[in-house]
Amino acid sequence: MNKETLACDPSRWNHQTPPDQIKEDLAFYGLEHGHSPEHQKEKGVFVIGYYYQVNSQQKTIYSLNPENGSTYPQDVRQMFDTSTLRGQQEKIGFEKLTQLFFVAPAGSLAIWISPAGDTYSYPRIYMGQVGSTDENGNKTIEAIDFNCDLKDQQLKSLLEKLDPQIYLTPTPDDNDFLQSPLLLTPGEEKPIHHPKEILTAIKELGISHIHGVPIEKIVPQIEEKTWQIYLEKSKEITQRIAFKIKTALDAQNHYQALFYMAQFEQEIAHQGGFFALQSSCGAAISSIFSLSPRPQYGLPAFGLEITGNIQTCPACGHTFNHSIPIGGHCPYCGAERKC
Repeated sequence: MNKETLACDPSRWNHQTPPDQIKEDLAFYGLEHGHSPEHQKEKGVFVIGYYYQVNSQQKTIYSLNPENGSTYPQDVRQMFDTSTLRGQQEKIGFEKLTQLFFVAPAGSLAIWISPAGDTYSYPRIYMGQVGSTDENGNKTIEAIDFNCDLKDQQLKSLLEKLDPQIYLTPTPDDNDFLQSPLLLTPGEEKPIHHPKEILTAIKELGISHIHGVPIEKIVPQIEEKTWQIYLEKSKEITQRIAFKIKTALDAQNHYQALFYMAQFEQEIAHQGGFFALQSSCGAAISSIFSLSPRPQYGLPAFGLEITGNIQTCPACGHTFNHSIPIGGHCPYCGAERKC
C-alpha cells in the first residue's frame, strides 16, 4: 500500500540507497505504471500484490519479501511523504488500517480506499488478507492494490454494502475515504474472507466493467496472481538498468539517472507495456524533453521517431493498425518514421 509513493523521479533515491532497493522499486514501477489497465484494458494489470509482516505485540508493520522471509528495515508508517495534505491524510488512514491488522484474527480481510487524486487519476482499493500468527508473534498480510475507475458515490455505496454500520457523509471527500478502513472478520458461515468478494460486491452494485473490461475477466488476476508474471518481466529489465541508475546517483548526476529511467520505460514499452510522452506514466521521458537546455545523453534515442517493427507510437502511445513506411507518420500525432 505504500507502493503509491513510487514515482519515476530518480531523486527519490540517493547514493546511500542500497542497489537491491532500487531494483525492487524500479521493478514495481515498471509493473504498476507500465501495465496500467486504464491504458491497456484487458492486457493491463488490474491487481498488484505484495506482503506485510505485522507484529501486534511489538506494534510494527514491515514490507515482507516472501521469497526469503526478509523485511525492509523501516516501518511502513514511516515511509509516507507528509509534505502535502493528501500525504498527511494517507499516513493517518494507513495508521488506522495498521491498527485493524493488529487486532484482526486469521482469515480477516481489511479494505482501505484511496480515492483519485494528484498521485493517481483513478482510485485504488487496497485489500489485506490476514494470515495466522507464528511462534514469534508475526502474521503475514497478503495485500493487493486494485486499480479501478469507480466514482466517489460508487465507492461510498461499496463501503456501506460491505459494512452497513459505516458512516460516510452524503458527498464524501478524500479524507472521509482515507479515514474509513474497514475489517471483514471470519465467522461460521465464512471462515476466510477473500479479495474476490470485493469484486463480487462491486458487481452486485450494478457495475459490470472496470476500465471497460468485464469484472469476470479481472477476477482471475487475483486468483492466479497474474501480476507476478509481469513483475518478473520487469525485474529482467531492472537487472540491466538499476546498476546504471545507482552509478549515476553516486556521481550525483541527476540527468543521467533520469535518462536511464527513461530507458527503462522504453524497454517496458517494447515488451508490450505503455510509456509515452503524453502519458502521465511516461514521466521520465517527458521530464527529459521538458528540460531546458536539454542535456545531451543520447536523447535522439528517445525522440519522436518511429522505427521498423514497432507496434505503438513512442510519442503518443497509440497502437498502429498497420506498419508505418519510412517517411510515413503516426495517424494520431504525426510523429515521423525516418528509418
